[in-house]
Amino acid sequence: MKICPTCKETYKDDELNFCLADGTTLLAKKNGKVTKHSRLNEVIAVALIGLALLIFLSLMTASPDDRSIISTGYSASSPTKNLIGIVGANIAAVLIAAIGWTAYLLPAVIALIAWRVYQSVNLRMRAGRVIGYVLFVLALSGLAYMLNTSYGGVIGGAFPYVSKKLIGNTGTTIVLATFLVASLLLITNFSFNWIFGHLDVAKGNFKIHFDEWREKRKAAKAAEKSQISERSEKRRKTREKALSDSPTI
Repeated sequence: MKICPTCKETYKDDELNFCLADGTTLLAKKNGKVTKHSRLNEVIAVALIGLALLIFLSLMTASPDDRSIISTGYSASSPTKNLIGIVGANIAAVLIAAIGWTAYLLPAVIALIAWRVYQSVNLRMRAGRVIGYVLFVLALSGLAYMLNTSYGGVIGGAFPYVSKKLIGNTGTTIVLATFLVASLLLITNFSFNWIFGHLDVAKGNFKIHFDEWREKRKAAKAAEKSQISERSEKRRKTREKALSDSPTI
């Protein structure tokens, strides 16, 4: 049994890891008590955040003048401009060469993994989620390659390069977009079943409010008609009384 620490909803399915209501990572509940994550989770999460920050600074301060294992740099004699030094210059060069512009999203992906680790009960990561992260990077870099061959990097361009010869640009784009959507389903708690369920709820709420509005409108129209009828009746009676009180010749 698991429980959501946010909304306190309990789930009997032990295979479920995230709350279906708000997406919070579920905590295991044993003997009526919630099993919280260990201190090791926090340490690893902090280490991952530090790694994400290092990669972010390496990418944001990358310079073509810096030397790296794949480039001699435009100004080999000048000092390294990367804020993380020669290590940062090599990290930026390798990542950009491998997956192109998608490298700039890598710190955010690592930060998300850090959050998952911090929220999880243990350090075991599901194979499906690992596949989702890898597929996300590959699909996004592949789509970037489809926009421009210099945007996707070597790894990002490997699949589109072969696929375009077999199914063309349109087919390759559709396949990559499918991979991207599938990766988001694996990474996040998003599901079409959740959407359809909430759409049904929204539809039901809309119908209830619409029926209430329609009933109020009918009642308002009926009250208006009743007032009009009453005023007409009063005017008729007033005219009849005036005629009856008028002198006769």
